[in-house]
Amino acid sequence: MEIKKNSTLSALILGLFIAVGLSLAGFFIFKGIQSIKLAERYVTVKGLVERTVKSDRADWEIAIRLSGDNLVDLYKQISEQKTKVQEFLQKVGIEEAEIKSSSPQVNDTHARDWGGQLPPHRFIVDLSLKIVTQKVELIEETNRHLGELIKEGVAISRSDIRYQYTQFRELRPEMLAEATKNARELAQQFAADSGSRIGAIRRSNQGVFRIMSADALPTEDFDSGHNSLIKKIRVVSTIDFFLTD
Repeated sequence: MEIKKNSTLSALILGLFIAVGLSLAGFFIFKGIQSIKLAERYVTVKGLVERTVKSDRADWEIAIRLSGDNLVDLYKQISEQKTKVQEFLQKVGIEEAEIKSSSPQVNDTHARDWGGQLPPHRFIVDLSLKIVTQKVELIEETNRHLGELIKEGVAISRSDIRYQYTQFRELRPEMLAEATKNARELAQQFAADSGSRIGAIRRSNQGVFRIMSADALPTEDFDSGHNSLIKKIRVVSTIDFFLTD
């Protein structure tokens, strides 16, 4: 009988310890979950910075195209027209070293199978001149006067200018720092409205840079700005800030 009482008492004591242990475990688990939730309180904000810059390099391609049946005459004519373009460019202030010309490219249209109906001219000859210079404003102005060459008989088939801003790397750190600052100010405003304070950075996206035309709309995603002398550089940084009470 005594043994049975001792066994019952031991079982009660063991059960009590188990109950207390489970309660403590539940308490610490709850505290752990609560800590995780507190640690995950954060706000995501975007910092936007824009700069308007003037291009400092121009890549200009002027293409000439002639067609005819006498290849020797075509070669002579396109060489003469190339010389006229070179002289015109140097006259306005573009240096000879900034002008490169390609070799004439010949297309024999009669070499194709046209089903018995041949094109009116057998040969098409193409030649292009490429100008690379930092005189961007001069290029912009000269392009407006290409009609003078056409009046002299130069068969210009295409004029394509691509403007670039080459000092982007020097501007990048400054813009990233300002974007981060703007993001923090937005986060602080949100925290103040919600009765919290801003803590450390949880996660940061270094920022997505875009170069576009100065007059591009915010919704334009495909404006590369290549044809614009004045450009707009935009960076958007996405940053998570922890919130504290």
